[in-house]
Amino acid sequence: MALRKNSGVHVIFLDKNFTGDIVKYDRDRQQLIVKNFKKSMTTIIRVPDIQRISLVPNNIREAQRKDIGLESRKFKK
Repeated sequence: MALRKNSGVHVIFLDKNFTGDIVKYDRDRQQLIVKNFKKSMTTIIRVPDIQRISLVPNNIREAQRKDIGLESRKFKK
């Protein structure tokens, strides 16, 4: 569903959690490839390891992207 809607997800798996966009779902290997909103980190999550997955509301996703834009602009003294 997140792939079709082009929506972000929050995944809880093993003893970790990760928030980002699903880049790919590999049925054969039973895994998700998820890239964070900053596009700086990617993780591979095995589907059997997922304890909970939920969609991230678009307003939160957009707010995080705006924060990322502000972080990238560093003020020089």
